[in-house]
Amino acid sequence: MTCQGANQGTWYEIGTWYDETIEEPVRAVVKLLRNNGFNTICSCGHTGVVEMEWYQDYEITKLWDLLSNRGYKDFAIEGHWETWPVYRRTLIVTLGSK
Repeated sequence: MTCQGANQGTWYEIGTWYDETIEEPVRAVVKLLRNNGFNTICSCGHTGVVEMEWYQDYEITKLWDLLSNRGYKDFAIEGHWETWPVYRRTLIVTLGSK
């Protein structure tokens, strides 16, 4: 099975998409978040940051519980929202150590 990389026009085998597009230090958490309903929109392995869309306030608790229950101990969650030019809310997770 294959899927197209976001905004890249490149086709990847599903099993290698994470390997080809997500940096190693955040790959596992990006996969965990996506597999649990969070739409990640960018990540940086060098800084340990993952950004995702945020729709409902309860998602902050869901995110905290998910990371805590999977053994992540040193992380921070920030909420951001923009009202111009388009209303958008995002959550940013900064990882420390697992």
